Amino acid sequence: MRCVLAVLIASALIAGEEDPVVVTVADGAVIEAHWQASVFGRTWGEAVFAPLRQRLDRELASIGDESGIDIPKAIRAARGMQLRFLGFGADKRGRWGMQADLGTQAPQVARRWATSERRPKPLELAGADEAWTIGGSVLARFGGLVAFGAPADALPLAPAKPVADLAFTADLNALIGQFSTTVPAAERARTEPLFRLLAQRCRSFAMRADLAADGVRWQATLDAEVAGLRAVETGLLERLPASTVGVTLLGLDGPGLWRAWAPGLLAALAPLFDDPAIGDAAAVQARADAALQAVGVPGGLRALVEGFDGTLLFAQTPGMPFPGLTLAVPRTAACDGLVALVCQRLGCAPPPAGGSALLPIPGVPLPLQLACDAGHWVLTTDMQVAATWASGAPGGFAATPLCRELLAAAPRGACQLGANDTAATLRMLLGPLNMWLGTQPDLTIAEKQAAMSGLLRLAAVLPPGLHWAEARDGRWLAQGRGGDLTWIAVPAIVAAIAIPNLLESRVVANEVAAAVTLKSGIFPAQVQFQAGGYQDEDQDNVGEYGLLSELAGRRATGKVPVDALRLLGGPLRNANFSNGYCFACWLPDGKGGAIGEPEGDAARPGIIDGAAVTDANAQERHWVVYAWPNEEGKGRLMFALDQTGQVYETPWDGQEPAWNALYGGGAFGAAPVWELRQR
Repeated sequence: MRCVLAVLIASALIAGEEDPVVVTVADGAVIEAHWQASVFGRTWGEAVFAPLRQRLDRELASIGDESGIDIPKAIRAARGMQLRFLGFGADKRGRWGMQADLGTQAPQVARRWATSERRPKPLELAGADEAWTIGGSVLARFGGLVAFGAPADALPLAPAKPVADLAFTADLNALIGQFSTTVPAAERARTEPLFRLLAQRCRSFAMRADLAADGVRWQATLDAEVAGLRAVETGLLERLPASTVGVTLLGLDGPGLWRAWAPGLLAALAPLFDDPAIGDAAAVQARADAALQAVGVPGGLRALVEGFDGTLLFAQTPGMPFPGLTLAVPRTAACDGLVALVCQRLGCAPPPAGGSALLPIPGVPLPLQLACDAGHWVLTTDMQVAATWASGAPGGFAATPLCRELLAAAPRGACQLGANDTAATLRMLLGPLNMWLGTQPDLTIAEKQAAMSGLLRLAAVLPPGLHWAEARDGRWLAQGRGGDLTWIAVPAIVAAIAIPNLLESRVVANEVAAAVTLKSGIFPAQVQFQAGGYQDEDQDNVGEYGLLSELAGRRATGKVPVDALRLLGGPLRNANFSNGYCFACWLPDGKGGAIGEPEGDAARPGIIDGAAVTDANAQERHWVVYAWPNEEGKGRLMFALDQTGQVYETPWDGQEPAWNALYGGGAFGAAPVWELRQR
């Protein structure tokens, strides 16, 4: 459920009604009807997919027997499905919610969802038949309506009527204004000009997508400052090989882009520099010009921006194990300078006009070719593209049915064009799919064969994907149709090979970052805090150690107010969370236990009416800090650090560690039972 939620929120925020962001989904019965009438549903019903349909039916029946949830029935009954971002509250935390009316299946779904999460807690919520807190969010059921979000008073959401199978709307002006409120008060005056400029230039975004007989049809509208776009050079399509399976062109008006954005943007950036000499747009531009000229880029910032005047091209061609990828950018003096700089750093010479050269980039397994002609620099992994582009000879793509269909469908003067040979793209997915199927021991041979044969069948019936856009009446208007898989194919192919390693790398990076934060961030901060005597409850001129909120200046101490200390930086400056890990500090309470962060803005217990509430002497000698993953998938280890400066580790058990976990349940000063971290 959390994965689904993360995808929906990420999709919404790049996407208005009374809320800054609204995502709606058509009723389940409507989507089911559209699915069955679409090429996807018709193909899924063919004999080639029979083994997979039978497996799905068995899985759904098993889930129903075990949980009491009839999933097909719940999907058909689903109504009012939506997700909303409601803005930020006074605590600067996001307010959001998602909900669906599931009818008679709602009680089973809500309870199943709650019991599948870690440590759900029952909650009394006005109007709800049942509710739970899950982490910092709330899951609730109001009759047949299941809602999930935060905070609790955001649920249930206002009703929303769907306008398409899937629709996104975003009031960009309001959204930018909401994000501006999360900036710390001390920084707000510096960032306000930038937020004001963005709010003036970016007004709204809307997108809708519907299942159709020929695949998917979608439309998008961006109401914003669109100066800087121009009609694409369709003649570039002639330069691509006939084997091209996907292409996107974008027309840029560099001088228009500079005129529309540069004066306001440079002026808005000036307050962000910690330099009194940079007080206006001219000073920011001068600083950027000097930096570019220092590395050998001629002409400065204006020449660089205005040089992006022409058509950008991105294309993909067949290749193994990765597809061939090509990027072409307009050639200008500033761009020539950038290319020369990069080649110098790589120890090679830029190719002459009409030539190509290999770019030896360390650690990149793909052979990258750099080619150029009088109008464009071309970076490609396809040797054929490099050779034909440099020669200036037609590649053959313009004569293909795919290219002719694109040019016939798109309006004249389009600022963006794109096409995808769906059949070829799906065939390219056969290799990664076969690799993945080989790792699935629970699939039968018939099911694996059905997956491979079914993909080929889908390739045979899906029409090409086409999309285009035009700048009209101050708005960017785009639409697409068919099996438009241009932006799915490349990520899918790369992800099939790279994602397992990337996920592992992320986990290791989070673990390393947590250990480094303890050793290099919190430990020296504790030493400085005690040495400075910022907390000295017993007035013996020996300071006590601090809680994380005190080290970061988020909580007043006995001698300094809030925001007076900044011994901790980075994410810990604002919260006890960093890089997928939670952090907590504990100090002795003088009674064999420990004190942690007090609630709200209260100071930590100390001396009240002359009596010691805690043992200040013990707090001068001992402390312990823990770091553990905030959720599954973020890390496998939890760490601890105490006054000795040593970092310890142990496998994470899915729970927040107790204050004395490092000492095996003993008191401060006991011998640690966790392993000493050796890395």
